[in-house]
Amino acid sequence: MPDVEVRPLRLRDVAQMAQWGKHEDLRFQAYNFIGRNVSDFLSWYLMKRQPFRKWVYGVFADQLLIGYITVKQYNREQKSAEMGISFNPDWTSKGFGTEAVKRYLELVFERFDLERVWLKTASFNARAIRCYEKAGFVTYDLQREPYEDQAMPITLVNQWPEWFEYHDELAWMDYIYMEIEKRDNEK
Repeated sequence: MPDVEVRPLRLRDVAQMAQWGKHEDLRFQAYNFIGRNVSDFLSWYLMKRQPFRKWVYGVFADQLLIGYITVKQYNREQKSAEMGISFNPDWTSKGFGTEAVKRYLELVFERFDLERVWLKTASFNARAIRCYEKAGFVTYDLQREPYEDQAMPITLVNQWPEWFEYHDELAWMDYIYMEIEKRDNEK
C-alpha cells in the first residue's frame, strides 16, 4: 500500500505544482497546472480555498506534493460536501489515488461532521471511476451535461464520438455521480 499523507494544503506547497507533468490527452488538459510565479500560485490557492465554503488538501508522498483533493459545496445542514481531485499525471495509476481518497474521507467525515460525500466524474474517466469504487463510492446518477472544458468542442466530438456529442454550440457528455456515506466508509 502506498504511503501517502493528506493534510491541508499551504500556499508554500503550491509552487511544487509548477513541476508537475502535463496531461497530453486533450480531455484532461484542463487539469494541467499552468502557474509559474508567486502571483499565479496565490491566485490558484485563493480560488481553491474559500473560508466556510471550499477547502483544499494536499496529497503528499515523501513530502512531495503529488495531488490535491478539495471539499466543495459544503452543506452544514445536510452534512454533505462534494469532493474534487486532481493528481500530477506522473503519479497516476500507481495506487496513490485510492489511498489518498480513503485518507481524505476519514479526515473530512470527522473534521466537517459529514454524513455524505459526493462527486461527479466524466464517464470516459475509467481510471478515476475504478479509484472511487475501490474507495467505497457507489454510482447514484448519470447526467448528460456540457463538458467542463469547451476550449475545442468540435475536436472532442470528432476525436471521441463515442463520448461526446455536439449541439447548442457545446460538447456534451455523460457525467457519473457517485457518493459514499459515513456509515459505509466506517466498514
